[in-house]
Amino acid sequence: MDVEISTLNVSLETLKKTLQNKKLSVFLITNLLGFSDNIDEIKTFCDQSNIILLEDNCESM
Repeated sequence: MDVEISTLNVSLETLKKTLQNKKLSVFLITNLLGFSDNIDEIKTFCDQSNIILLEDNCESM
């Protein structure tokens, strides 16, 4: 799944498009350079879709 050039993060729209006709149990997101652009929206979507959201913040230091 590609990231947005302007934020270096996955957009919610990209996540939804990728998941069309697919089942996902866990979604791992990496916050590059500490940017967590739309994490609240993605968290809400994952909660509603019963997807476990894991955040990798190692790249934020």
